[in-house]
Amino acid sequence: MRGLRVLLLVCSCFGIAASGCRHCDETYQEADDFLSDPTNLECAVDEDCLVEVYNCAELDVAYCGQVTLSKTAAASSEWRDIRVDLRSCGKGSSCTVCDAALVPTCAAGHCSSPNL
Repeated sequence: MRGLRVLLLVCSCFGIAASGCRHCDETYQEADDFLSDPTNLECAVDEDCLVEVYNCAELDVAYCGQVTLSKTAAASSEWRDIRVDLRSCGKGSSCTVCDAALVPTCAAGHCSSPNL
């Protein structure tokens, strides 16, 4: 009976860990999709853009734990939800954001970081 309990405990822990990875993979894809959407990068002047530190996940449109997006997109409920999920996926990881300071600019109506 004790062996069965241990086996069930191990299986349930594995299931939780596996679902956490799947959740984070989906979160990273959602973040990439959001940050690749041109409407989330729209700007008129440099002040419309910002750089946000999120965590150390490898996102397609990020550099060194930082992303560039418009202030409007950063204030959206959709990004807030993604940001919370990104940060929860980064908990427990032992990486630090590097000293690369991205500078957000508005070029041709879209936020970018020319020092990438």
